Amino acid sequence: MKSWTKTEKVSFFVYLFWISIGFVTMSLQWSESRIGDWEIFREDEHPWFREFLGFCLRNGNPILMFLAALNVYLMMIRHWGLSLARRWSLMVMLVSGVVEVFGTRTGYPFGVYYYTEAMGMMIFGVLPISIPLAWLVVVSCALIGVKCYYPEWNKIRSGIAVGFIATGFDYVMEPFAARAMGYWLWQTPTGLPPWQNYLAWFGLSFFLVWRYASMRLEESCSDLRPPVILGSMMLLFVVVRYVHGI
Repeated sequence: MKSWTKTEKVSFFVYLFWISIGFVTMSLQWSESRIGDWEIFREDEHPWFREFLGFCLRNGNPILMFLAALNVYLMMIRHWGLSLARRWSLMVMLVSGVVEVFGTRTGYPFGVYYYTEAMGMMIFGVLPISIPLAWLVVVSCALIGVKCYYPEWNKIRSGIAVGFIATGFDYVMEPFAARAMGYWLWQTPTGLPPWQNYLAWFGLSFFLVWRYASMRLEESCSDLRPPVILGSMMLLFVVVRYVHGI
């Protein structure tokens, strides 16, 4: 395996550092109002430090998704080369973003829901920028994992496997994002996603692999980033769900 570049090493370290901070802050349910009661801030001392912590708490998820997507992009460059990695990343974010915007406007294909400002910067006031990045991270990591164990599979079989992995990821994520964090809200009697949401996740993930993915992959099994990134995120979801009793 070729040695990682300095950019890859630094990016992966920063991701691990940031998600470690996320485990602490989300497990302890820190918020801007809560840290305002800390003794260190009661006399209006260290305002820069309070502002920095507030910024991190407000933008923790967008920063995490950006770091994860950056690592995925560098990973795809290593496996596919710059041209294919750029095309794949662009198409995944563009297609998923269009489908998500259409979904928030019409209720199809995911169901009736809307995003809140809790997830950070919004595109056109409708879609958080983190969402297309999340699609890139989940589908790319799942694809690398599938091709690692089944390199002979074609796009159809790989797409089906990636669809199941992505749908499973969403199943674990939904209570965390919607109920614990309030990143989006479902307009259903139970406040839970309808069955069509999971069908849409499977279908869109399959389509992205079938239509845009390259089946060429090098050094896949020696790259720790796919299981570490997906695994750490899912563990974070489980931990926060446990803290919130969901």
